[in-house]
Amino acid sequence: MTTNIRDLTLIRILLEILVEIETNRGNNSAAIRYLRIAVVYGVKGALFKLGIIYYNTENLNLALYYFKLASEKEGCINSHYYAGYIYYKNKEYNNAIPYLKLSADQGCKKSQWCLGYIYEEIGDIDNAIRYLKLAAAQGCKGSQCYLGMIFDKYKGCIDKSKQYYRYAAEQGCPIAQCHLANIYNRTNDTENALYYLKLAVEQGCKASQEIIDSIQKTQSNETISLKRKREASDTGAEPTEDIYSSDDDTVLIICDSDIESDNDSK
Repeated sequence: MTTNIRDLTLIRILLEILVEIETNRGNNSAAIRYLRIAVVYGVKGALFKLGIIYYNTENLNLALYYFKLASEKEGCINSHYYAGYIYYKNKEYNNAIPYLKLSADQGCKKSQWCLGYIYEEIGDIDNAIRYLKLAAAQGCKGSQCYLGMIFDKYKGCIDKSKQYYRYAAEQGCPIAQCHLANIYNRTNDTENALYYLKLAVEQGCKASQEIIDSIQKTQSNETISLKRKREASDTGAEPTEDIYSSDDDTVLIICDSDIESDNDSK
């Protein structure tokens, strides 16, 4: 009996070594072959590794199959997440939620972020806030940014919105920086609006530079208009039509970027 256990242990170790060698070589077919043998011999993590290989080669049907097996047989937190994530990307939310909850309840911030997005999509704002807060507390800037949007859009709570946008903005999230600038611009705090727009420009957001130019042009036109009105008042003349004035509103354009990548969502 002792010999059999020793032999089984050696076989498992050998299989793990072979899988690592072939994976490092980029020989997926050989790695898959050894992993399938490893599954038969009960090597822990073999099911998840099979899922990862198929996921990275975009064979999502087989990836999902092995992630679900690993989730059910090994209770692997990463398998819970990936199974839920694939369903989430396919917008199969009813299938995604149970798997994501398994990993979210174990502290996986990626799953918490995905759940927050799903619940907002289906209109369950309270649960969206609940899971996004859990991820935000772990420093997930995507969740922080999304919370900023939710508090602004659904709760009308500007202070809370600014708070979460600021958390994400300070981590270098250009989307949060743009949204925060928008809030400041709406409340006529041009100085802070420009500050966060400039941060977004530094992150490569070209739209933010266009908005900065628009705001500064508006400021310049307002200065010219005010100066002319003062001059007219001093001379007693009627002010002439200000050809520099503009009725166009300055609208903040959100950078074209996918929130999910923060996260670290894979």
